[in-house]
Amino acid sequence: MLWCSQAPTFSRIASVLAVALLLLGCATTTPIPREIGRIPTASEQKLIDVFALRVIAAARLEGFTCEAVRFAMIDLPHDGLRSAARPSTNPCDFYIQVNPKILRRDSPAELSGTFAHELAHVINRDWTPARAETRQIDQERQADAVAMRILKRLGAAACLAQVEYFRKIRAENIEAWGVEQRFTAKTHPSYTERIRTFEAGCVADSMDQSTSR
Repeated sequence: MLWCSQAPTFSRIASVLAVALLLLGCATTTPIPREIGRIPTASEQKLIDVFALRVIAAARLEGFTCEAVRFAMIDLPHDGLRSAARPSTNPCDFYIQVNPKILRRDSPAELSGTFAHELAHVINRDWTPARAETRQIDQERQADAVAMRILKRLGAAACLAQVEYFRKIRAENIEAWGVEQRFTAKTHPSYTERIRTFEAGCVADSMDQSTSR
């Protein structure tokens, strides 16, 4: 699925996106590589619509310039959403992979935070040669910082929802494995660190109004 827009303001972007999706559609006929996933079904796309439009519009105000976002459905063993890209000089050559189970389980607010983080990787050009020497854990911290700015444009509540999501995942991991991170300890900051970062950042210099004006 492609999201298509070219507008400089949040409200106009959202309007253009909505019209394109409802009247013209942005579905791509280009096959998705099998290893990446499959095209979302109509019901899955409706669930994606709920959170993705607003996040894309807010991300554009933080430097997201890609004309399209391509979604691919795939069973991910340890993720709900993640960006997938091969090393490239083109930062827009990517897919957002979505776990169908997580899409149906998590709330739009939780999915918004994860999606904002993945778009932050695109904004930071994390799979281009210029970023090849940056450690992944540092890329993840920097993506969190950009994601926080995106979410704050949706309102303080949207930003703080990510804190609750991190707490939920941390509790689930501790219950299941006895540790808060089992597979990402060397590549991602701990959930405890991310909770503290978002708790402080979502409140500090918080925008008092949503960019949906």
